[in-house]
Amino acid sequence: MAVFWTQFSGQTLQTLTEGVTTTVDLPLDLTVVSDDSTLYTVTHISGELPLGMVLQDNAITGTPREVARDTEYKFVLRAEYNNQISDRTFIINVVGPDTPTWKTAEGLLPVGQNDMFFILDNTPIDFQLIAEDSDIAAGQTLEYFIGSGDGELPPGITLTTDGKLVGIVDPILAIEKRLDSGSYDGIQYDMVGYDFGVRSNNGFDSFFYDTTIYDLSVPTRSPRKLNRNYEFIVSVNDGDTIARRKFKIFVVGDDFVRSDNTMMQVDTGVFSADNTHIRVPLWLTPRNFGYRRANNYVTLFLDVLDTNELVGVVTYTLQEVNDDGSTSIIPEGLYLDSTTGEIAGRVPYQPNVTKEYKFTIKASRFGPTTNKQYVNLSIYEDMPVGSNTLRIVKNQDISLLVGRQIEIDERSFTITKVDTTSEEYDVINLGQNITVTVNENALPNQKEIKINKLGDPYLNNIIGKSLTFGDFNYTVESVDLNEKVYRCKVNHTSSTFASDFNKTRWEEVSGASTTGVTAWHSEADYVVDQQVRYNPTNVEKISVSTNIATTVYAGAVTPIELIPLYTTRIVKQGEPFEFNLYDSLANERAESNKTFTVSTLGDVDSTITWKTASTFESISANYLSNLSVVANSNVPNAKLIYTLTKGKLPPGLTLLLDGSISGKITTFGTNALTQFDKGSFILDGNTATIDRKFIFEVSVQDQFKYSVTKKEFNITVGDPDNKTYSNIFARPMLKQSQRTLFNNFISNVEVFNPDYIYRPDDPNFGIQKKINMLVYSGIETKTIDYYVAAIAKNHRRKSFKLGKVKNAVAKLPGTQDVVYEVVYLEVLDPYLPAKGNIKKHIKIDNKTKILASESQFGDKPAPFISFSLQSRTLGDSTEGIVNVVPSQGNIKVLQRSGVEVDSGQNNEIFIGLRDLSTVTFPATISSYVADETATSPWYLESVNTNTIKVDSNAIGADQRNDTKKYITNIKNMRDNIAETGATVRNFLPLWMRTAQEGQLQELGYIAAIPLCYTTQGKSKIIKNAIDFQNFDFTQLDFDIDRYIIDNTTGNTNEQYLLFANYQFNI
Repeated sequence: MAVFWTQFSGQTLQTLTEGVTTTVDLPLDLTVVSDDSTLYTVTHISGELPLGMVLQDNAITGTPREVARDTEYKFVLRAEYNNQISDRTFIINVVGPDTPTWKTAEGLLPVGQNDMFFILDNTPIDFQLIAEDSDIAAGQTLEYFIGSGDGELPPGITLTTDGKLVGIVDPILAIEKRLDSGSYDGIQYDMVGYDFGVRSNNGFDSFFYDTTIYDLSVPTRSPRKLNRNYEFIVSVNDGDTIARRKFKIFVVGDDFVRSDNTMMQVDTGVFSADNTHIRVPLWLTPRNFGYRRANNYVTLFLDVLDTNELVGVVTYTLQEVNDDGSTSIIPEGLYLDSTTGEIAGRVPYQPNVTKEYKFTIKASRFGPTTNKQYVNLSIYEDMPVGSNTLRIVKNQDISLLVGRQIEIDERSFTITKVDTTSEEYDVINLGQNITVTVNENALPNQKEIKINKLGDPYLNNIIGKSLTFGDFNYTVESVDLNEKVYRCKVNHTSSTFASDFNKTRWEEVSGASTTGVTAWHSEADYVVDQQVRYNPTNVEKISVSTNIATTVYAGAVTPIELIPLYTTRIVKQGEPFEFNLYDSLANERAESNKTFTVSTLGDVDSTITWKTASTFESISANYLSNLSVVANSNVPNAKLIYTLTKGKLPPGLTLLLDGSISGKITTFGTNALTQFDKGSFILDGNTATIDRKFIFEVSVQDQFKYSVTKKEFNITVGDPDNKTYSNIFARPMLKQSQRTLFNNFISNVEVFNPDYIYRPDDPNFGIQKKINMLVYSGIETKTIDYYVAAIAKNHRRKSFKLGKVKNAVAKLPGTQDVVYEVVYLEVLDPYLPAKGNIKKHIKIDNKTKILASESQFGDKPAPFISFSLQSRTLGDSTEGIVNVVPSQGNIKVLQRSGVEVDSGQNNEIFIGLRDLSTVTFPATISSYVADETATSPWYLESVNTNTIKVDSNAIGADQRNDTKKYITNIKNMRDNIAETGATVRNFLPLWMRTAQEGQLQELGYIAAIPLCYTTQGKSKIIKNAIDFQNFDFTQLDFDIDRYIIDNTTGNTNEQYLLFANYQFNI
């Protein structure tokens, strides 16, 4: 019997359209001697069928999937009957690539609030343009851009490559026509448009950037702004075709949306009566202020977008409740400045380790039509020292000032009451409300209570006042300011006492009385030998008239109303005081609330306890370290930071800030273990070993620097058989577009949650930024020629398929303790059977002779060509890897990017090489990578690397024809490596040496690409997130033509092992 194809090889079976809705069947025409078609089979042996189509029942069937461009699929089918075979090459064309289709409507874009077709200036835009392309399923991506000459976006707005318009619209300011004749002159602040502004009576106003009134007589106005339509064309590119669409954004100045605008008609339908030109404050401050220390001065800054062009004045107010209904409270001792938005003050002592405060602030912007009132007070007559009332020149608005603060001699008083009965003057009463806070526990049967510092005159004014703690009242009998006397050593202007004292500007006068000594003040001038009194602590003392009944605990507070509070200097007649008032009921305003949190940290006894024992288990050279030092802190939410303070780690290991000890111990190089006679020195017949012990000290502290503790550790490096071991990896040299695609995927924090990652700062764990597949681990380290010989057979350039995303756990041997988990991508060798093994080599019928006259160099060696080396920018190591190909008298260099460079008429080409000291010329360029420092000229000629040499054992001396073929698959490849020396199983990753859930046996070696390492229980979460993303790993070409070995005798740097691609490997 025999099987015959009716079609010729190379014939096109059919041209199909992508994504057809019906199933396509392509029967394969075969003429068979027997009428029983079930006696023969057809198999697909190489090439690719169109995606979505399969070979089934001796026919090609299915629905072709989307293609990025017209695609030719060439494949080989084998028909077999009665142990006879016949192969044919066929072609199927799939056509119908799609162009991007715009979904966003042309014209005005609804970028405004509530999808309005205009946007006010100083408003953020976050608008997504949408286009669709069914070819995205085929691996294409859409890129948006605005071409040269295609219009412009509003200032402040940018278009991202994924089609999003983002930014804050800048206003367009106008210069009045009447000012266009101005020029630069020497007169300051006149009416000319090019000068700074209209001069006011006190010089505080500026012409174009003023939004409020600072002086008493000249009301400056807001800048006038222009409205404008911005028209632009956005292009969207799928890599093959471009679709363009014209859009507009209408920018409106906020001063246009006013009822006094005479240009705008009322019936346009664009603007509604509920619009206002007063802008809602846009918050810039993050919600969480983090941690602040109690018993300390604290400032929290609130900020909203408030550019010079925005109209209105922003004020801040503390709300009573938060958005969740809880009470809005700021830390005790802090006060909100309604004008600046600063929350500042001194947080008192608190016994709690941490205390969280949650509060809501309303930012209100009042328009320039605000009914803003100025109340200007003037002292009617001199008021002597010790006054608790002030006589004021009659003022009709005096009653508005009750409860407001007035500042006299750097002291703040509260106007508690006003009296307007006199026809000549008004009277205001001065007072203050303060809070007394207990600094440390006061015990029963004592009279002394230590309180947080109030200072003079507040402390002296509480004598005779009643304090309430719990159910008991106590009367203050005496006070102690806790002050000391200091002598000035250097003439200076004071800043803060602590800094001045540290600069040795003051010295304590031991035992001196404070009576008659002036209190220290900031920003005062002091001369040598001048004395001051000052309390350098945060504590003062009070004595009460009766013994304390029950313990008064630290942190207890009691309010005291200090009325009257006395002035400490003469307040002169005519001295002015100015108050700015807002009648909020009459204002046009816009408001925005935001809730914040801040945590205060009390004085705590911070303790850090080490968990790691001093001595680590022995570790072998080149073994991937999983060691770490661990300590615990009794401070909640403390982040511990570890640093090496003494000694050294074994060479190659590094202590990371999180306590992880990362890396592998190196045995060769400048920073390596000590070697005796290159490792050949042995003792007692190799039964004695030399343990190398490294002693080092680690310091640990929390991020608050509460406490620091140190501990000494030691690591012993021991190789029982006096050998070192290496690991061999495969890493595909991806195109730039594929590297970018993978980097975007692996960097997605929504998939790879940083909180789930194990040892995130350790490059050997954490998230894997490079695609690496372990091929062999723990092979005895030898010189590189051993490995080159091992990969001469059963190795050639080949492609692997990428399978499913899976996860696994790694446990300590002999325990159920999980060290980490891993999420990995399985790698499938299409030439490895699901069951059984394939022979390492086969014999075929082949009449092609193997000639002894073959040369490593071509039949006609190319002339030597001069190459001048040129530096390149730093980047991926695949850049600059080249192959030299002789071509009709000149040289062409084919780069891995696919770009071919021709030497041209000058026969000169620029190539970079790395590690020139190891290059023997003539050489194949494909073995080397560019070096930034190379400058010397070299001479190269083409090399045929696939020539079989006389020292090869792949063929026999009596073998005339090319009949012996070595099969390339991952098992045969690993078997060849294993023959180079001993293998130590412990170098296999821990997760491969762990029995997985529901299994009794260890997982063993599997071809896999680790994506990330996670903490216990998190690998399934990340795997599910990857599955949900539906990332198409088939977009990545896992094609390898070399190994990477991490260690050879005499060299601990990574080195390439290039596959020679001999003709006897298939």
